Amino acid sequence: MNTYDVMIPIAIIDAVVTFVLIAAACRTRQALVLKEFHLNEAEQDFLTVSGRSSGLFNWILSKYGIDPVTSLHCNKKAIRFEEAAVRHGKKTLNVPLVAVTGVSTGIHKPFGFLVAGMLFVWEGLMGAILLPMELKIAVFFIGVVLGGVFLLVYTLKKEMFFSIYSGGDKPIASICLKPSIIEGQAIDEHKTEAAAQALNNAVLKIHYLLAVAKNPSQGG
Repeated sequence: MNTYDVMIPIAIIDAVVTFVLIAAACRTRQALVLKEFHLNEAEQDFLTVSGRSSGLFNWILSKYGIDPVTSLHCNKKAIRFEEAAVRHGKKTLNVPLVAVTGVSTGIHKPFGFLVAGMLFVWEGLMGAILLPMELKIAVFFIGVVLGGVFLLVYTLKKEMFFSIYSGGDKPIASICLKPSIIEGQAIDEHKTEAAAQALNNAVLKIHYLLAVAKNPSQGG
């Protein structure tokens, strides 16, 4: 068995696995471009997170005043979730904090790109070891470059999500956002964690106040 008999099946398997992983990584809800992230627990309206649809077409529309924005506004009493799109119009959901049972937030990373990058780098290294001299450089270069691109995408690409629950396993409101280079808005994991904690604190506080109102003895 020569080196071609080994490398060709490996290359085919790697290509199929890479396609499946990237397809799986991309099968998520389309993230919005982050427009605003405001957090100040001292204010009545302490949290605002908003984003617009991504893409050049939507950016051009925003320059002409057609800028459907999806946003999450939180104050000390309620959450207002506004979802807008050019094709579907706009809908608004108002949820009192007392009805909130959970808040989920975090950062999505495209794991498929990480695995694909490692596979391509490995393919390049294996080609440099097993293939004849006339193919070593080309296969190594292609594998390392493509693998590096996938690894770079994994490193740079991240999406922030907020989900609000009011009983049940499915969120009643959810927003997914990605950083905006044009508008200078970055995704900060510490800020998202702080926002979730602030919202949790507001929910716990209003539940406590209601419990005290029903039973004053609990308030000490």
